Amino acid sequence: MRWSRWLVISVLLVLLTVAGSVSSVWAGTGVAVVKTANPYVVSIFATPGGREIAQVIVSGRPPETKAAVASVPDVYVQGTLNSLSEVPAFDWSYGCSATSAAMLFGYYDRTGFSNMYTGPTNGGTCPLNNSVWGHTSYPNVTCGECPLSATHQGVDGRTTRGHVDDYWINYLNAGPDPYIVNGWTAHTADSAADFMGTSQSGVPDGATYFYWYTSGAPLYDYAGSGYPDGCHGMRLFAESRGYGVTTNFSQVIQERATDPTKGFTFANFMAEIDAGRPVLIQVQGHTMLGYGYNTTGNIIYIHNTWDYSDHQMTWGGSYSGMQHQAVTVLRLSGSAPPPPPTITVASPNVGLTWQAGTSQTITWTYTGSPGSYVKIELLKNGVFNRTIASSASTGTGSYSWLIPSTQVTGSDYKVKISSTSNSAITDSSDVNFTITGTSPPTITVSAPNGAETWQAGTYQTIRWTYTGSPGAYVKIELFKGVDLNRTIASSASISTGSYSWPILSTQTLGDDYTVRVTSTSNSAITDSSNAVFTIAAPPPAGLTVTSPNGWLTWRAGTYQTITWTYTGSPGAYVKIELLKGGVVNRVITTGTSIGSGGMGSYRWAISYFQSQGTDYRIRITSTSNAGITDTSDYNFTISW
Repeated sequence: MRWSRWLVISVLLVLLTVAGSVSSVWAGTGVAVVKTANPYVVSIFATPGGREIAQVIVSGRPPETKAAVASVPDVYVQGTLNSLSEVPAFDWSYGCSATSAAMLFGYYDRTGFSNMYTGPTNGGTCPLNNSVWGHTSYPNVTCGECPLSATHQGVDGRTTRGHVDDYWINYLNAGPDPYIVNGWTAHTADSAADFMGTSQSGVPDGATYFYWYTSGAPLYDYAGSGYPDGCHGMRLFAESRGYGVTTNFSQVIQERATDPTKGFTFANFMAEIDAGRPVLIQVQGHTMLGYGYNTTGNIIYIHNTWDYSDHQMTWGGSYSGMQHQAVTVLRLSGSAPPPPPTITVASPNVGLTWQAGTSQTITWTYTGSPGSYVKIELLKNGVFNRTIASSASTGTGSYSWLIPSTQVTGSDYKVKISSTSNSAITDSSDVNFTITGTSPPTITVSAPNGAETWQAGTYQTIRWTYTGSPGAYVKIELFKGVDLNRTIASSASISTGSYSWPILSTQTLGDDYTVRVTSTSNSAITDSSNAVFTIAAPPPAGLTVTSPNGWLTWRAGTYQTITWTYTGSPGAYVKIELLKGGVVNRVITTGTSIGSGGMGSYRWAISYFQSQGTDYRIRITSTSNAGITDTSDYNFTISW
């Protein structure tokens, strides 16, 4: 169910915030949570071109202790000090991201785009704060009403259901939306929260998703993956009001980009403000609106969605403990001309050495709309040498080039990339790179490579490296002394560079084993372990509870994952029991698979009616041998 999935996500977010990092899978979503200092990164996935996109959930609400108010100088010094006037300051209205977008649209409503706000209040002009519309209290949050952020029946003269009526239950509630439960038709989208996907269809109430490239390149008008993108939704809202959008994108700031040459900078922010455009400021788990700057200390002035006051933070720093991550930019037609489109070669762009006969990745960045396709050419000493690709997709930002084995060697090569629709939009490598001659393909065994001791009945990883093109598959063989003992794998993919080998529990013990890895297409390309390794007796059968193993708090009514490890052969199934005060409270399962590869897990739906307590432990026992058992080392807590 939608609400139970979000309870699991909420618990994980709390655990991540406390522990700093965790590796898990969110129940019901299939999304891997990797170790990260930012618990609001839901997932990081790659585009078909190999560019990493972060999916971020933004769900901040007003804290109990508000941030200090700032004094914003009412003066303009170009390139030094500037703040936009006519920027509303709204307090939290059904989501910080939707509220920040509403402030942005309210500013435009007051500065010439007068159809952004279409209600009767203030003579039809968006007010500078949302106090006129009042507040509505819910169990977990008090919301300031604001029809630009989220429409609500009975607010601003509205007589029909709006965003709040159709989608909102309570802060972070992800239960079925009211319009679904009550069987009515949802209203036509007419607020920022509607178009941004806030609180809708699996998105917890008050939360919005954003996406951006981890590299620091701008991600233009992305529709979202699984959930809508808030940036794309802002564009849709502006267009629904009859206004054109020249550019909209989210972008990691340079201080957080994985590519130090990319990312949105303080200078970029200044340029947006100087052009009369507020910018959404994305910190961990929270969105605010930036509307001014001061180069003394790299200060940016913000409205934080918590009150009607002015505030400030240091660019790239933290605000109320939330680290600055990214920005979201929206440029309306007529507000400022878009910059001319550009293409920039990213690689090869330093003194690289590439080998003929190998595959190498050419990468580039672009701004604006340089066209859908690019031509990629190889230059030698500034003169055209060959066309690498006549029509590669611009949007991928990369192209895998198999360098011909016959390519002439040299240290004076560059790559040139040009738009196929406008040859004036072009760029070349800043410095030369080198192409060297081919070398014969090789395979090298890296593990086991001597002195290892592997136990029978365990999984071990055989590893190798290779150069050139030795073929797509390899055969892996085990030798004892000089004699072939067995074929471990007759056809393993060479590109993985590894193979997980389940050593038989009956494997003959010995200290004179080696592994040989050979190309299946050319048996002359082969390598063996440099020295012998040992296969020792299998480990004794055993079980070890790994989670919960103390100090955790799990909530009744949520899904949680019980995990364990095992050694040897404790049997195919295990029984899982819940102990309270050392006494069996309930049998969670009478028999579930022990797992594979020495690890097992069980997804436990904790009953809503489970008694609260701080003295719980988990006991896991082999169903075929009750003597093989283990219990959590320390107590954990179940709360409501």
